[in-house]
Amino acid sequence: MNYESLLETVTSRRSIREFKEDTVSRNDIEKIVRAGMQAPSGFNSQPWDTVVVDDKTLKDEISQYILDGIGGAKTSRGFISAPVFIILYGDSRLRAYGPPGRRDDDEWWNFTFNTSLGNFFMYMQLAATTLGLGSMWVSGFRFPEVETRAKALLKIPSHFKLFEMMAIGHPAMKPGEKKLRSPSDIIHYNQCDNYRSEEDIDKWFDRK
Repeated sequence: MNYESLLETVTSRRSIREFKEDTVSRNDIEKIVRAGMQAPSGFNSQPWDTVVVDDKTLKDEISQYILDGIGGAKTSRGFISAPVFIILYGDSRLRAYGPPGRRDDDEWWNFTFNTSLGNFFMYMQLAATTLGLGSMWVSGFRFPEVETRAKALLKIPSHFKLFEMMAIGHPAMKPGEKKLRSPSDIIHYNQCDNYRSEEDIDKWFDRK
């Protein structure tokens, strides 16, 4: 792969919030997960496991758990139409095998654990893009009640921590053009200079 191919893939990856009813093959699902397995992880712990949910009854239950959990929080509900959910969770038991002198540091462990799972998740999203599938990052398990109910439904043991859920399917929408900052505003050589002002941030979010 060259840089142009990589850039095309990452540029094409967009959050899809409406999906067709077309099924996603388990072969494609395996390809997506296999790509995630190549992600870097802290001390090569590979803390990840997944539950792939393509049974409609289970999907409907999990969707309701998430909707109950977010309540009035602003979020897209388009994930409900996706034919497949990939739920990513991590194994907290691996902490005991971390580097001596660090494994007892809560801040270190939480950072290592979450960034490792985040890497896996992003690799899966890019893999889905290359297969012509759309994906949506669904943040529902930050609500303890949602995590508890989902783990019970899917028979996930207590020592696993639910991370996030990826809804995947064939897109039924085309996202608008993505708003991006300029590389010249982001790259700072040798020192942090010319960073955004509070006024710049207000303008970015269109605040008066």
